[in-house]
Amino acid sequence: MQRANMRILVVDDDEDIHVLLKRAAGAARVKLVPASDGELALNLAATEKFDLILLDINMPGLDVATCCSG
Repeated sequence: MQRANMRILVVDDDEDIHVLLKRAAGAARVKLVPASDGELALNLAATEKFDLILLDINMPGLDVATCCSG
């Protein structure tokens, strides 16, 4: 039985971070879902299931503390 793809929400306003993590995921069975700000991240987290959420500490709009308590 094959394990389902891991889903990771990557929240960062720096596009280079998204590109770097996508390259690092390489051939691994990982689906990276990008979000550029905290508000989008909260909306995605409320409507989709993720195995892991990576949050940048310096984001526009909602900060990381608000995002985590949201």
